[in-house]
Amino acid sequence: MQPKTRAGLVVSLADKMDNIVATFSRGLIPTGSRILCSAPPGALGMVHSIIEAGVAISLHDLVDWTMDLLKITDAAVREKMQADVADFMRLRLRNVLAEEGIRYDIADAVLGNVDDVRRAAARGEGGQRSACRARHVGRRAGLRARGEPRGKGGEG
Repeated sequence: MQPKTRAGLVVSLADKMDNIVATFSRGLIPTGSRILCSAPPGALGMVHSIIEAGVAISLHDLVDWTMDLLKITDAAVREKMQADVADFMRLRLRNVLAEEGIRYDIADAVLGNVDDVRRAAARGEGGQRSACRARHVGRRAGLRARGEPRGKGGEG
């Protein structure tokens, strides 16, 4: 169930990120076949919440604040945590885009930077629309090149 208020959203996102960072800090980073079995709960819900609420939030900042609260101070550990959480969220967002019918090549192209989940999802949707539009324009151009009519009943 999605939070109904902004305050509820903030608390929900903070709680989910706390769970992810705390789990990762114990070395329990899901990889390969372990992703579904040991993934911290709520990561997918976090992605859905951000997209549905339409909020711009920096995952980098959220991870930073969470590490501060958990008193993770070692610079190398913090840097690795940022990379691990970004990779983890990238996979969650890729799954969401696939559920939305976004082609995998378009999803991969827009998921280089997932700091703003909402913006990354919007880039995926925009890329899908552009690809569909380009395919339609290309098909129409191909018909004209072959001398075939564009419209119904021979109109062009």
